[in-house]
Amino acid sequence: MSDTDPVAAPPQLLPNQRGKILALGLVAWLIGIVGLIALGMGMEHLKRIEKGEMDPTGKGLIVFGVASGVLGLVVNVAVLVQQCAK
Repeated sequence: MSDTDPVAAPPQLLPNQRGKILALGLVAWLIGIVGLIALGMGMEHLKRIEKGEMDPTGKGLIVFGVASGVLGLVVNVAVLVQQCAK
């Protein structure tokens, strides 16, 4: 028998943190700055998914968390600007 196995096991994929990213995106509607964290984490996870390094399960939740985080940040900044203009 040879040392090389013709049927190699697939590489282990890193688990994603879709729940955390989604939660951060939703919290960003209340605390806008948290949207930057959701954006950073989400984009890093999406890059790793595209490279095949991370589990693609829940990719839609990651995208929704990033979008929600960005929108929450934008809304909070708009409200802040409006309040400062008064």
